[in-house]
Amino acid sequence: MKNIALALLVFAVGTSAFAEMIPTCTSIKPKSASIGAKCATSRGAVYERVSRDKFGEAWKGPDGLIWSAQIGEYLQYTQSDAISMCKNLGANLPADDDFKQGEKNGFREVLTDLKYNMFWSSTANPTDSRVADCFSGDDGHFYPTLLNNGDSVRCIAR
Repeated sequence: MKNIALALLVFAVGTSAFAEMIPTCTSIKPKSASIGAKCATSRGAVYERVSRDKFGEAWKGPDGLIWSAQIGEYLQYTQSDAISMCKNLGANLPADDDFKQGEKNGFREVLTDLKYNMFWSSTANPTDSRVADCFSGDDGHFYPTLLNNGDSVRCIAR
């Protein structure tokens, strides 16, 4: 019986020695991370750098959602343009709920080019058909924006 207990102890200790050490997202340079690199946000979510055709610097969150790098130029596209651009990549324009989940997971620590930008959401304004929400990468809030306004684009896929 002692031998079995000792074997179990050795196995348990041995496996913990191989636990993966994941750096914090703020301690690495996400833009230069290699495919397969992982980092943990201050909120405990682990993101992995992945490869997806035409997504540039793509990161997969704990919810399985893959976020593209910013698509195209800053602050240049209408919401209709943004929807088409994502569709052409076989992806979708994120909805408010996608941004909210990303924010809950601390995705601004990984997607560093969110800062100083407004990104289109696919969520329409329920009271005004001329308006949709834009996500602010500065403060993580949503702002109603006229559909023909020029804002930035980021796409998502599963």
